[in-house]
Amino acid sequence: MRIGRTLHPCPPPFQRGRGAFTVIELLTVVAIIAISMALLLPALNAAKNAAKKAQAKTDGQSLVNAVMSFYHDYGAYPLNQSNAKGGLDGWDTCYGNPPPELYTTADLCDILRAIPDTNFNQNNQINPRQQIYFEPAMAKGGTSPHGGLVTVSGAKEPTGGSAPYGGYVDPWGMEYVVFIDSNYDGSLSTLTPEENLEGASSAAMSWFYTNPVPVVNCGCATVSLGPDNQWGTANTSGNGGNGIFPGSDDIATWQ
Repeated sequence: MRIGRTLHPCPPPFQRGRGAFTVIELLTVVAIIAISMALLLPALNAAKNAAKKAQAKTDGQSLVNAVMSFYHDYGAYPLNQSNAKGGLDGWDTCYGNPPPELYTTADLCDILRAIPDTNFNQNNQINPRQQIYFEPAMAKGGTSPHGGLVTVSGAKEPTGGSAPYGGYVDPWGMEYVVFIDSNYDGSLSTLTPEENLEGASSAAMSWFYTNPVPVVNCGCATVSLGPDNQWGTANTSGNGGNGIFPGSDDIATWQ
């Protein structure tokens, strides 16, 4: 019996895969990606901005807490000689950005960090126990710092002004503003008629906010000028129930 080979049917002819995308298909894909990005970017920017605002509020409150801890330990606020004398004359104190800037946040942070300097805190004379009350993050960005303590001499703020070495800047690169109740009247706000009669001269808030001045009855408060790097809106002073113009992006611990 002859045994032959089993014949198998021939495989079907090779079928070529589909060719490249057509121009119409490519344009459709590009359009879908562009639309998706247009929808996504505003949401991402909003999320980033919200995160920066939250960070500014946290930073400001941390600085307030440090000042108040110093006060509880020493029975006095972290004030240099000029600040203390101004307090006796009825003035509150402002550390930070607004021109003319008499006292930078570097002056305050050196005291709170127990860093002796050649300005007001020589030999830690204002913090003789050398207690560390404030340990902020270091700012990113070098000569254009943002979000922390300035670590480079000659650094600049967004508006072109100097960012002082050792100063404390917000997430947008502007120095925080710190109000301290140097005259110990319990208020950083508009003076009452009684306080005027008693000889008090000025409340710190009234230098920058008007109609009305925000009501802030505490020993210390901070404010970030926000994304636009200006007081209130369009570089105007405050207004509204919290002392800030409606629509202002200022971020304050009293809000």
